[in-house]
Amino acid sequence: MGPTPIREEVAHIAALLESTPDREWRLRDLAAQVHLSPGHLSRLCVAAWGRTPRAQLAFIRVERLAYLLRETNEPVERCIHTVGWRNHGHAVSIFRRMMGMSPSEYRGLGRRQDPEIPDGSEHIGSPFQPF
Repeated sequence: MGPTPIREEVAHIAALLESTPDREWRLRDLAAQVHLSPGHLSRLCVAAWGRTPRAQLAFIRVERLAYLLRETNEPVERCIHTVGWRNHGHAVSIFRRMMGMSPSEYRGLGRRQDPEIPDGSEHIGSPFQPF
């Protein structure tokens, strides 16, 4: 018996979340996109991803925030807003829970002290890919 294939509805939701993580998605809106009840969609997503659509959206936002912090010199607040969070404290809390440090601390890890190298030109390795 092999792995269970991901249902088309879950794949569609994954694509929506990946393509528009800055949107204020609500579970009922996502469920309406694939003609399922919110509860049923949530159960399917947990079965496929091991997390709810809301948790998946947070994961995507954290990935993108980490990328922006490594690859740009934009202020942390602007990066947080760019990935879709409106509340700075909430974003920092989620980022800290998933990454083990605040966004500012994470950004600091990628900075070199060498004056020959501009800020952000070298960063720590990460499994996160650009979006």
